[in-house]
Amino acid sequence: MNTQNLVANPTVNSSNHSFDLCFCMDRHPLVGISGANLQLHLVARQLPADWKLAYTTRKPKTELGLTTERETLFPFEREPNRSKSRWSSINRKAESDYRRLLREINPRLCHTRATLGLLPAVSRFCRSSKTPFIFTFAHDFDLTLEHLPAHRRRQFRAAIASADLLTVLTDSMKVRVAQSYPESKVLVVRSGHSEPEPPFQKSDPPIVLWLGRLNAEWKQPALFLQLAKALSHTPAQLVLNGPAHARRVGTM
Repeated sequence: MNTQNLVANPTVNSSNHSFDLCFCMDRHPLVGISGANLQLHLVARQLPADWKLAYTTRKPKTELGLTTERETLFPFEREPNRSKSRWSSINRKAESDYRRLLREINPRLCHTRATLGLLPAVSRFCRSSKTPFIFTFAHDFDLTLEHLPAHRRRQFRAAIASADLLTVLTDSMKVRVAQSYPESKVLVVRSGHSEPEPPFQKSDPPIVLWLGRLNAEWKQPALFLQLAKALSHTPAQLVLNGPAHARRVGTM
């Protein structure tokens, strides 16, 4: 399969499908925002206007409209796992229900980002229905899978390997991913955030901004604090900003 056509040609294999693309995620930004689901929402804004887009999301606690300006939302329920971690695989009933939802959506393409618990279900649906599958590496943990137990690691690595196209955010990540997966599958697709119009005026003295969730394990803000200490003799301002959850901040 030509992976460039997979994302560049909106007419390929488009007949008999209810939606052109389904973002297979566990939540939409309207339900709970994170970097992974926000990035796909931003990608949706850049796709051709005539593409019909679906987005799966866990059912919210409050009533949620079924459409946004670009996507039709498909809420689903996911039963609790023995592990409370969202990185564990969903149980068989929940997986069966999710695959049934994907059959209802009937997408031409599926796209998921990061090693969510529903990743194996998406992979199995795409293999059985012969639906092209795009996987995006959100961070290094998606490559190392070191946060998963060994049996889960094998399961998720096989799911990622089954993707027709692997997208990454940076050239350096492409090099690392190509060491574990076929380079012909790997494509750099940079952040969907819009850029301000130049010219840019930098502050003087410079401001160095760290922006993200204060999660000690995943975001590693402690490294930024080390940088702040190393630059303490300079006039630079270092700003650390982001939401914090006490149980995840840890000791920085």
